[in-house]
Amino acid sequence: MIRKLALALSGLFLAFLVIGLLLPDAVGLMRTIEISAPPEKVFPLVNDLRAFQRWSPWQSPGLAVAYSGAASGVGARMSWSQDGGGMAGSQEIALSDPPRRVVYALSFGPGTGAEATLDLEPAAGGTRVTWGFAYRIGYDIVGRYIGALVKGRVGDQYAEGLERLKALVETGAARP
Repeated sequence: MIRKLALALSGLFLAFLVIGLLLPDAVGLMRTIEISAPPEKVFPLVNDLRAFQRWSPWQSPGLAVAYSGAASGVGARMSWSQDGGGMAGSQEIALSDPPRRVVYALSFGPGTGAEATLDLEPAAGGTRVTWGFAYRIGYDIVGRYIGALVKGRVGDQYAEGLERLKALVETGAARP
């Protein structure tokens, strides 16, 4: 009986590993929105991490945010932690190309790193803003499972953030 249980558990563990290795070793996504304003009006809200908080989809009670480094542009840094030991991480502007592009280096803990980009391009009615996310998982099996689950959720949050940015630029107030 114990032998059968051990074989069954070994089989499940092996299946977990094999399926995990077949999952993508990277997560990438993009969301786009059109904003009725020129890139020069949108850019300051994506190049300043304090302004980023005005339209960010990740606002919750108990979230402590600290800023360091430059006020905006390359070197501006924001770190966050959740009361009770929840999520924690940091975001730093790694590249700033006014008024076209901002690249954020993200960290969610030791050994984790991702990149987010905000690209602004002139469009007929204003600006097309594309928010991208890229995370290289490598051979972390558990990370691959998490990556498969997180992609849809992060994509929804990016879409929400872009809607909030649009409202902030066009009306002066971000939607809740």
